[in-house]
Amino acid sequence: MLRLLFTLAFVLLGVGAVMAQTGELSGKITDENGEGLPFANVALEKNGVLITGSSTDFDGYFTIKPIDPGTYDVKISALGYGAKLIQGVRISSDKITTLDESMTVESELIDAVEIVAYKVPLIDKDDNSTKSTITSEEIKSLPTRNVQSIASTSAGVYQEDEGKGVSIKGAREGGTEYYIDGIRVRGSTNLPPNAIEQMTVITGGVPARYGDATGGIINIVTRGPSRSLNGSVDVITSQFLDKYGYNLANFSLTGPIWTKYKGTDSADTKIGFFLAGEFLYNKDPNPSAVGVWVAKDEVLTDLQRNPVYANPVQYGAVLNEATRLNFDDLENVAVKPNTARFNYSGAGKLDFKITDNINFTVGGQVNYRQEHAWIARYTLLNSANNPLVKDLSWRTYARFTQRFGSRSGGEEGEKKSAFQNAYYTIQADYESFTQRAFNEN
Repeated sequence: MLRLLFTLAFVLLGVGAVMAQTGELSGKITDENGEGLPFANVALEKNGVLITGSSTDFDGYFTIKPIDPGTYDVKISALGYGAKLIQGVRISSDKITTLDESMTVESELIDAVEIVAYKVPLIDKDDNSTKSTITSEEIKSLPTRNVQSIASTSAGVYQEDEGKGVSIKGAREGGTEYYIDGIRVRGSTNLPPNAIEQMTVITGGVPARYGDATGGIINIVTRGPSRSLNGSVDVITSQFLDKYGYNLANFSLTGPIWTKYKGTDSADTKIGFFLAGEFLYNKDPNPSAVGVWVAKDEVLTDLQRNPVYANPVQYGAVLNEATRLNFDDLENVAVKPNTARFNYSGAGKLDFKITDNINFTVGGQVNYRQEHAWIARYTLLNSANNPLVKDLSWRTYARFTQRFGSRSGGEEGEKKSAFQNAYYTIQADYESFTQRAFNEN
């Protein structure tokens, strides 16, 4: 009995964790007279491949859920009406996207599709919270690589400096909660920016399912597998342009592992993957505008090698004291010594499409940071003993989703499906992070 209760609690916790990571598409399909059009097929496609779909009821209404956040094309078709394709429909996590469209009667059978660009509505009538959504396309054009800095571009979010924590609506930094792929983050929030599919910043009206957030919520969804193999490499360096040694490299790779009916119009990816990684080396992560004063190398070497010297006026020896240094023994440098930072981060995901309405996903993220912390009083003579700080954060999850419904008819090869609203999702996750600091000596 105890085992049964434990299993039930585990399932319920999993469902609650994943609900914040999926979106929903609903709306009404009408004819030329504004009357609801029953039994119209609504298909959700990405990269030309059918993801899921539904059909309208007797009054022309439809609902499709759950949907992974992202940008999709919606294809609408009905017997006796011209097909319609709405491109660039944005699905956000924890949000209902509304799509109302009208169909035109076709007097004769022609192979034509009306293509319409989707416009984001100015007012979202189905959402009571105050939020903004930043997509992967928008992130690519931003001049920052940091998660907190990306979030700070939203209204109502304040950040003191690049890489610092964010404050939402005047609350303390600790009042901001982070979620990555449904997992509440306790350690580092660093992610390769090219691994982010969508970031939602909730600044007001926080849904009750989150809880414990006195400021706001930053909800991040990572990218998933694609139906074709593609990737990118990005390298940025200032190694030969300044003294601060900023070096960054990242990559992303996504594609199918196994595709059913490959090379045909009915191609269906059953197993896909996504990988992203980033490496950062910075000689001085936070340089001073006026530089810092340090002892010259030869002076410091003399102090270390000759801690005492012969007394020039009498017998014995005297300490080679640093108090004897004068201005000529010092120099001003632009880069603080021994403060270099290394940072490695990665994200990955495997998606298994078991059937048209059963999916299994495993994924995770990892971040490792190593740097020497700058101690102001050590700078002049003792920077070699700046404490070494190491942080390691990693999290993994597995998610199982099943929708309940029946298959509907349609043209062969398009594989249209009519899914009912019922579905369930089980998610298990694990997170670990360590933070430790020690002196090299």
